[in-house]
Amino acid sequence: MHKTKSGFTIVELLIVIVVIGILAAITVVSYNSVQQRANNTRRIAAAKDWQKLIVAYTAQNGAYPATTLNNHSCLGTGYPTDFDTNADEDCFTTGNIKHPYPSINSAYATIAKLPQYPPDKLDSNNGPGGITAGISLRAYDTLDPSGSSPKTTYPFLHYWLAGNNQDCVLRPVAQPVSGGYTASAFSYTSNVGPLTYCVIILPDPGVL
Repeated sequence: MHKTKSGFTIVELLIVIVVIGILAAITVVSYNSVQQRANNTRRIAAAKDWQKLIVAYTAQNGAYPATTLNNHSCLGTGYPTDFDTNADEDCFTTGNIKHPYPSINSAYATIAKLPQYPPDKLDSNNGPGGITAGISLRAYDTLDPSGSSPKTTYPFLHYWLAGNNQDCVLRPVAQPVSGGYTASAFSYTSNVGPLTYCVIILPDPGVL
């Protein structure tokens, strides 16, 4: 007597392949989500450290570093150098490149070791700015253009998080309005492509 050999039919094989593909897709999405949250946690932790350092310096000296005024600069070092053709470090966005100011970093280094902000780059998928990186300090934003506080002489923190509608965690958050920014109860400033943009208002030295 001959034994009948059994095996998988083409339909069964296709079903197995489809199931494996679905499981692989779920695994990739879950991994990317976990990785995004982990990277955002690192960015927020570094932003918190910078906020604390800046406030401590300002409280001790009664003012922000003189070179901060009218500048927009990267905080710390270790940023990418390929946003433009220059060899210096770049941060903010490929459409609006900023660089570290050694004098600003040196001033904050008198208080404590400078926090290391993650140097990895975020892609806004050809949205405004293209590629973003780093945390920066900007002192010429207009706060409350309604007239109650038309121009700040103290800076804002700027940084990005991966994903839309992410909580910037730091407060107070600034919201864009016609002519500048205004303080808001929102948890983030705006979405830029697939990224969340965070603008954090730093305190007036007069109230520290």
